[in-house]
Amino acid sequence: MLKPVSFGLALGILWGAVLAICIILTKLIGYPGMAFYGPLQAIYFGIEISWLGALFGAICGFVDGFFGGLIFAWLYNLIAGK
Repeated sequence: MLKPVSFGLALGILWGAVLAICIILTKLIGYPGMAFYGPLQAIYFGIEISWLGALFGAICGFVDGFFGGLIFAWLYNLIAGK
């Protein structure tokens, strides 16, 4: 049995950190991260390659990951019959 809130928090922290790191690496390194940046702008409006954009991406990623993990764990428990 998965705990939906705990799973959501874990996934939210992970996805928020991944988005922030990708935006920061794109800012520091440049072009290699641009392939990842294009689809991000289509999903998360307002994300830009900057320090503030990395913070905004981390917040959006946390919210997105939290609700995604919460729903996934709830569905898993429902299907597993627990």
